[in-house]
Amino acid sequence: MGAELSDTYAPDNDKLRHCIIRGWSNYPTLGFTLKPTVEPPFIIQHVESISPAAAGGLRVRDVILAANGQNVFMISFDKLKNIIKNVRSSNDHIELLVMEERSYNTSQQYNRSINTKLAKIIETPSTMPNDYQSFPKHQPRTCNIHLSESNSSYGFGTVNPLTNVGMIVQEVYPNSSASNTSLRKCDRILEIDNQFVDNLPSRIITQKLRQAKLKHHVKLYVVDTETYEFFQSNNIPLQSKPYQQSLRANKSSTNLITDQDEVLIDDGLVSRPNIDNFQSHYQDDQDEFSIPPPSSHGAYNFDANVSSEMSDDNYSDTDETELHSVGAEIFGFNPYISTSTNNKILDSSVDVCKGDLITQRTDVIVICSTSKYLFNSICKAGGDSVLISYNAQLTKNSEASLIAVKAGGQLASKMIYFLPWKANSDESILCKSIENFVSDALEEAVKHNYRSIAFPAIGCGQFGCSISLVARAMVEEVYRQLNMHQISVSFVIQQDRTDIYDEFRHQINSLKSIQPSLSDKFRTIHATFEKGVIAVEMGDITKEKVDVIIGSSSSNILRKEILKAAGKESQTAYDTELKNHPNSVLMTITSGNLPCKQIFFVKWKPNNDEKILQQSLGDLISSVVQNAISHKFTSIAFPAIGCGAHGCSVDIVVKTMVIEMKKHLIERKLSWTVKFVVRRDQENVYDEFCQQVLTTDDGLQKPKIYHLPSTWEKLMEHKNRFILPINKAEYTSIVGSFAQSMKGKYKEIIKIERIQNVRWYMQYLAHKEDFEKRLCEDTEKRLYHGCPEQAANSIIEECFNRSFAGVNGIRYGLGVYFSSNATYSHGFTKTNTNEERCIFIARVLIGKTTKGDSSMKTRPLGFDSTTDGDHIFVTYHDAQAYAEYLITYK
Repeated sequence: MGAELSDTYAPDNDKLRHCIIRGWSNYPTLGFTLKPTVEPPFIIQHVESISPAAAGGLRVRDVILAANGQNVFMISFDKLKNIIKNVRSSNDHIELLVMEERSYNTSQQYNRSINTKLAKIIETPSTMPNDYQSFPKHQPRTCNIHLSESNSSYGFGTVNPLTNVGMIVQEVYPNSSASNTSLRKCDRILEIDNQFVDNLPSRIITQKLRQAKLKHHVKLYVVDTETYEFFQSNNIPLQSKPYQQSLRANKSSTNLITDQDEVLIDDGLVSRPNIDNFQSHYQDDQDEFSIPPPSSHGAYNFDANVSSEMSDDNYSDTDETELHSVGAEIFGFNPYISTSTNNKILDSSVDVCKGDLITQRTDVIVICSTSKYLFNSICKAGGDSVLISYNAQLTKNSEASLIAVKAGGQLASKMIYFLPWKANSDESILCKSIENFVSDALEEAVKHNYRSIAFPAIGCGQFGCSISLVARAMVEEVYRQLNMHQISVSFVIQQDRTDIYDEFRHQINSLKSIQPSLSDKFRTIHATFEKGVIAVEMGDITKEKVDVIIGSSSSNILRKEILKAAGKESQTAYDTELKNHPNSVLMTITSGNLPCKQIFFVKWKPNNDEKILQQSLGDLISSVVQNAISHKFTSIAFPAIGCGAHGCSVDIVVKTMVIEMKKHLIERKLSWTVKFVVRRDQENVYDEFCQQVLTTDDGLQKPKIYHLPSTWEKLMEHKNRFILPINKAEYTSIVGSFAQSMKGKYKEIIKIERIQNVRWYMQYLAHKEDFEKRLCEDTEKRLYHGCPEQAANSIIEECFNRSFAGVNGIRYGLGVYFSSNATYSHGFTKTNTNEERCIFIARVLIGKTTKGDSSMKTRPLGFDSTTDGDHIFVTYHDAQAYAEYLITYK
């Protein structure tokens, strides 16, 4: 829906602004990025500190209404980008009419026009202001802000990033306590009162700022946006203590930092990082209209799409009387915004039309190969080449779940995906098969960088399936996938099937009213305790791909939900187990249709007595742990037991469950992944779990929160292999080393895949930290490991566990073998049916190593690995190596 610009609705003029932005000769860009989308509204995603955009009044999450007098709701995203680029190249200025996002959403909700004449005009100075030039950039700052008797507010406002992780300073108001420190607009808040917060959900950070205000003092550790991005891309610590330690280490070892490099800022002494290449890095690599790299500052990832709905718990750092004295309205701390899909993006990415798949000009059309009518019509239109190619691939692999064929003949698409599919009378099985049909096709298309795909309405013809069920399952799965991928999806319906068309249109329109995000995997935090990992995520426990999920016999809703998704087999098994063992504390049930291996139903009852409640929850956790150990399970998913209809105290339930689980992981040294899965409508419960998992006030081991690599893509369910684009530096650096080591041993590289296995990566990082503490040095090496394709698939899922010990020999010990010589590792590879081989590049912790021999079944006492004294290294611990890349070659 576009914005009508007229003279009727006049929001506060600080929220409606006419920003006149011009470039500076000593600043490489205008200093802002747009959130990529196909249709309006166009939103400001990022504003750089001390940039022309910041000086011109532009703010993060502003909605652009007009550019150079042109209504942007009448133009495309690409045209808007070109308008801005032309301004930059011609050294001219751009005039943007923008509106604070919440005010814009209000105007749309009540169908109000916007009075553009009342916009506040803010203009970028022709040259960089003196305070900008003298401001110390490229270094973190400590800002101690005190509330005096005359001030009732700190005097700064914040805004959530589009990821809803971390917090950005939106404004620092004149004559305020904050303005007397080094705090500046667009700063990223890294720490509050010495606690690192950049990896926390924005809502929790808001709560911490509220709490700090009660103490009349807050200590903020902040950094400008340029430096923030630079630190991330160069693996410079964001936390204050590790950063200072790294600087001291660099200073003592390289002498790159001198006394003159230390600067006193406010009341915090910080040191300036080595930034010789800082400006060139930003100027060369940062396209001011490109998509910024995904946020990887915390050990979890979030969807960047944003809901237009905001909660009502808005926090203001001031009162109305103070607005006159500071001369500006404080937005305060913007409320938390749930990570649900933006409806405008949904509209532009998903569509339904009447027509024929033959004429669809999408990159890919999807065909149900078990539908004779559809299959024959497509093969006839595609010509002999399509059918020949299909049959050839089917002969090669008759069990293939997807056959991709290049389109030809009368077909307008580039590719055809043939997928088999069968109907089923069981609705849960039917829905699951439809979801798999859609997700398999979409993931394959995204893997090959296709941008558009068209589906038929499967099952609505000869199979006679329920139209509403098919439409709902297909559309919801597309919706779920769009939170992870950028691709346009079309549903193509036969001209004479208005009933099917109307149902698909209804399902798409219905998604506009859905508040919770289907992007469950981006609402996740991880923290490590000893060898174990605890994760908190918003989602559906029936979709968890773990060894075992937990149900409670006291929750009828939860039990029915799990058993319905699991299917009749599991329901029958539950009924039988309950009849035969009615007093059993824990029942083990087959998982049926669920992706987990088994289901534990635990007997538990809530209680109003706090001590009894804590004891019963402790017994529940203990019972689950003991049974998981006996089944040799290593991954568990708990629901938020007792936090729903039972009405138990959420803080007691959550705190008890988390503390008990931490104790077991630490005391038993369990290498487990434990998830607490919270329903999407339980925002407060999710926040409480996050708080308890990350707290260090429970007397237990401080959680270690690790950063995922900045190169990693968004995590998605059931996928941990990502093909590297050949034009990226990540790809070329790998190829260079491999080619040098493998001269004359290979013809071509087919692909390089990055392995993104969070569980094993975090365990590896924990192990690496232990090595560094014990040995006082970094002993990590990047080494090669060759193996057959089947073994490679296992390694990607389970990493280099002890089942691979001795596979590549035992001459230097019975462990897992690695080599710095790719040619040596090549000797352990085998060709697959396509004559392809594969070699891993692994991160390996050598530690203290010694010469090995065939008698060594475990690592020698006092050593971490064995070696041939040259290029071969043998490890003896599962978490001692991490499979980082897989090279497939001929």
